[in-house]
Amino acid sequence: MRFFYYFFRTLYDIGFERLLGRILYEIKKIFLKILPKKIIQFLFNIDKETPKYNKTFTFLKKVKISKKENFVNPGKISFSFLNQKEILCFPIKWNSNKYNQLWRFNLHYFEWYRQFLEIKLKTDKWPYDPRFLNILINDWIDNNKLGFGDGWHSYTISLRVRSWILVFRICPELLNQKIIDSLWEQISWLYSNKEDYIGGNHWLENLITLLIGSLQFEGKKSKAIFEFSYKQLEKELACQILKDGGHFERSASYHLLLLERLIELGLILENTNGLRPYWLISSIRKMTNWAYLVRLRNGKFPIFNDNLDMMFNIDSIINYGISYLNKKNISEKGIKNILTNIYSDTSYQNNFQLRESDKNKYITKLNDTGWIIARDNKGLELIFKIGDSCPKYLPAHTHSDLLSFDLFKDGLPLIVETGTSLYGNSEERYYERSGAAHNIFQLAPFKGYKKKQINWIEPIEVWGNFRAARKAKVLEKSSGYNKKNKTIWLQGSNDAHSRYGTQHIRKIFLKISSENKTQLRIIDEVTCFRKMYWRQFWHLGPGQSEHFLADMIFKLRNHFEFEEKWISTWYSIGFGKRVKRKTLCLSGVIEKGIHKFENKLFF
Repeated sequence: MRFFYYFFRTLYDIGFERLLGRILYEIKKIFLKILPKKIIQFLFNIDKETPKYNKTFTFLKKVKISKKENFVNPGKISFSFLNQKEILCFPIKWNSNKYNQLWRFNLHYFEWYRQFLEIKLKTDKWPYDPRFLNILINDWIDNNKLGFGDGWHSYTISLRVRSWILVFRICPELLNQKIIDSLWEQISWLYSNKEDYIGGNHWLENLITLLIGSLQFEGKKSKAIFEFSYKQLEKELACQILKDGGHFERSASYHLLLLERLIELGLILENTNGLRPYWLISSIRKMTNWAYLVRLRNGKFPIFNDNLDMMFNIDSIINYGISYLNKKNISEKGIKNILTNIYSDTSYQNNFQLRESDKNKYITKLNDTGWIIARDNKGLELIFKIGDSCPKYLPAHTHSDLLSFDLFKDGLPLIVETGTSLYGNSEERYYERSGAAHNIFQLAPFKGYKKKQINWIEPIEVWGNFRAARKAKVLEKSSGYNKKNKTIWLQGSNDAHSRYGTQHIRKIFLKISSENKTQLRIIDEVTCFRKMYWRQFWHLGPGQSEHFLADMIFKLRNHFEFEEKWISTWYSIGFGKRVKRKTLCLSGVIEKGIHKFENKLFF
């Protein structure tokens, strides 16, 4: 019964139009396996003849290919994605079930090809002979039937096409007509198979690629693709970028990824057509400032919701945004240097500055994103998830983490959620998205003392790989600073428990004590009209001792009876990258009435 409830509640939030798009996508996949290429080309408006290749990208610095006389094809290549290394032999099995889908997606992205070019630009050495890389391209073209397999997923096309374009524009000696034909075929396929029914970061990736891809060719269709994508991207950015500058999927790493790609698009538009659209500049300005506001010490950033990799260089991306907005060349060798070379001789007046006043000494409020960052003057940074977790129709990357918090000291995690180490339909994926993987307070209706029968209330009812049913409505989000007693206070509540006649409010206080220490006080106030189970999670950062919470546990026992359980869990710093740590779970039962759970820690 619970599955059917989750399923239909999810469909309700998705809406009919987006649901229909997904149904058609699944039906299409079935027929693409069996239909001949000519029929696929006809059905999806794929031109038989490739239009003339455009010479618009003459601004890019060219890299000459040194042709060694004795080139030997090694017949295999090594790839490492998601902390998993594999050696692939020719012909490559691009869609092999031996590897999970996300690993295969990374293979099809060809972003590694672009990274090889970066290495060449920075060190003047290719990690592999570029002629061997061309063999890989030809192998992909020969062994990926039009419309079938991971390589023809609209998202993988979006990333691959941009990588190919940059590599072949900078290294034109590697280009041939077969590759040009394949590029046009992929761009045409993407235009006929857009992910507008999904929305979010996928739809933005599609539009960015269609804009850059359409510039590679001449003719009416290329112009039509460009004009359509230009208007749609303006519309989507107005929708997807929140007033405070955050991306509406509320994931810092996806935000940074999209920001970097929008900057690159802006530079390409300016270099090719002299375009600096106001709407794009406005989005990049807001997103760059948001990145600055969420930057923690030592280049860390919050990891609420899905996060691809905590090793993102947030400072590099912020500086990239500033270089575009202020027309400044990036001096470090690489693709960014080539794209910003247009600004080498500019005397453009600096007109963009980071809004440092928003990142004041104590509180950074990101009300639209739903995050509040509290900072003391001792290197302590607390991030409170106080607002909405995702758009209702797009919960793919959301976690059940409302009213959760993470705590860092000089960039090191003291108390921190689990993070994201994998995608896929698995118990581990479900755990990482669930409330149990976050620093939250949970309740459940009492049904006797059988622990296996407890149905814990989730603020976001996550299920499957990228699904979520009911999303709690935010009731309160407030914060402030009391100058008299030097206390930062944060407060939030939602309606996750209202169906059970229960209300939960979480209050957090950071106070600079007379002993020059910072006191962290977390209060969970519960008002219930029936007997309830309760539990609290405290996820320690790697290397933090269990004794860290000993005094807090001792004092809480003066007011409540509960079970104390330490669990071996992990802290994910990226896909496939887990670090062992300890998690404390306190659990018990409360009677009808008003209850106040107060926990104190000193730093």
